[in-house]
Amino acid sequence: MSYNNFREDYTMENFIIGNNRKVFNIVLSLLNKTEENTETVLITGKTCVGKTHLLQAIGNHFRTNKEERIIYTTAEQFTNEYLNSILSKESEKFLSIFLNIEILLFEDLQYLEGKTSTQDIFLKICKQLLNQRKYVFISCGKPLNKLQYINKDLSEFLTSGKIIKLQRPNLKAREIFIKKRLNYDEDVIEYIARNFKGSYRDLDGIINKINAYNELKQEKISMNEIKELL
Repeated sequence: MSYNNFREDYTMENFIIGNNRKVFNIVLSLLNKTEENTETVLITGKTCVGKTHLLQAIGNHFRTNKEERIIYTTAEQFTNEYLNSILSKESEKFLSIFLNIEILLFEDLQYLEGKTSTQDIFLKICKQLLNQRKYVFISCGKPLNKLQYINKDLSEFLTSGKIIKLQRPNLKAREIFIKKRLNYDEDVIEYIARNFKGSYRDLDGIINKINAYNELKQEKISMNEIKELL
């Protein structure tokens, strides 16, 4: 089993805060606290608002500052590995791997909808880790109350922990994001940020398109041409 595919550039320092200052400060305080952990942290938000970045930034923080045993996994990978362990009669080994860590970073909880047995083993792992005062950080692309076919015990367990929501990037966040990827004057950056209000993935798509046109023409395309692209 191969876990922990961290992106080195996904750090707390590189996270674009924008209108998510409250969420950022909550996570930062959790990372810096010295007392034992007592609750799960569920990070919710729509697609491509920074959940993966924040989750991996948490992992990179612990990797840099502590020699902790960490697992970062998606719900899909977790499910596949768990089912494989049942087929190969190694479910106890699978469970042992997850119970002997300090920090669990679990992405895309919504993937577990309708997967009863996987939900049960996930809940068992979370409860045991928390009983040992270990860290459990989870991301989900839906609000908890919008998930369908989720074990009541799992839902109640997560509800009892800390739930924080990432908002879609505001104007300031979009401007910072664009500046990091596009070499244009401030007026062009501001125009794109004001007129393109999608997620970071959406912004990345239009930025890649502009850069592709620049490369094709071997010069920067004009504001009017950018307006046409938008």
